[in-house]
Amino acid sequence: MTTDGTRVDLRCSAIVSRGSDVLLIRRGADWVLPGGRPSEGETLQSCARREVLEETGLHVTATKCAFVAEVIPPNRSSRVVDVIFRAERISDKGTLTGEAGADPRWVPLDELSRITIHPPVNGYIPAVLHGSREQVSYLGNLWRSTP
Repeated sequence: MTTDGTRVDLRCSAIVSRGSDVLLIRRGADWVLPGGRPSEGETLQSCARREVLEETGLHVTATKCAFVAEVIPPNRSSRVVDVIFRAERISDKGTLTGEAGADPRWVPLDELSRITIHPPVNGYIPAVLHGSREQVSYLGNLWRSTP
């Protein structure tokens, strides 16, 4: 919660590719990157990895933080901060398996401009995958107990 009472939701997502396709989740008419909210005590990187596994059945490692997206609706009733990682597949299997309500699919990069992704990161995904956009360092959990 912010000082004015606005709810702040944290989400961790991953950009996973296979050739010229990117992994997306279809939920009804909406498309999203695989991701979700971190569990208590879970790092953002671990959250992205777990969410990809739960929503697609793929084992990945979240490597670099690609970008951070912030979504604030016009009524300012909430705020979603999405930390989006570039992820590499550790295991590859033929069939994607999704949790209830999630339909994971490999979507060709050239189709991204024709679908609606939430948040609208369509134009950023190819730049991350082709290395034409600098990715930022994710420092992870920096907590250190005092000796």
